[in-house]
Amino acid sequence: TMSSNKFDTKEENEHLAALEQEKSRLENACAHLERSNLELGQAIDADGDDPEYAEAIRENKKVLSDYQEKIYTLSVEIAGIKGEVDTVTPQQQRPPAEDGQWL
Repeated sequence: TMSSNKFDTKEENEHLAALEQEKSRLENACAHLERSNLELGQAIDADGDDPEYAEAIRENKKVLSDYQEKIYTLSVEIAGIKGEVDTVTPQQQRPPAEDGQWL
């Protein structure tokens, strides 16, 4: 059983801490990539089209997308451990059943 988000074993606490640390690392990396893209975009605006800068922005966007997906996955796992899944997953509502349909 849990109390105050503390778990029964040292291993469970270490697992949660490792997940939170990885999520924080990825969030920090995203912030740096976003800043880099902003600076590259400003350089392109100032100096004209630069194919290398444009390619770097495209690559950064791909990495950002991958990292954001990993951050979401970690958020769901962390929330699941803490019993707070509804804080990271949208509430899904089913459409009302029509006559004769089973959902």
